[in-house]
Amino acid sequence: MALNNSGEVFVFGNGYSSIAMKLTIKERIVSISGTLLLTDEGIVYDISDLENPMDSFKNISKISCGEYHWGYLTPDGYAYLIRR
Repeated sequence: MALNNSGEVFVFGNGYSSIAMKLTIKERIVSISGTLLLTDEGIVYDISDLENPMDSFKNISKISCGEYHWGYLTPDGYAYLIRR
């Protein structure tokens, strides 16, 4: 995945076209980690469901996605780790 300065996300490569395709999502994306997308409003989406935000992720400032975990940081400095 790639993120441009306008907050648009493009996917390409394994499982996608060799030519970058723009994802259709209403919000402006500010960060990508693994399959997670973070909006400028602190909302998190998984690339597998761009219509519905992840309910357990609200008011988030940073995200991290690994093979077996999701991690996030809140604006007040709390860090959380979720095993998947």
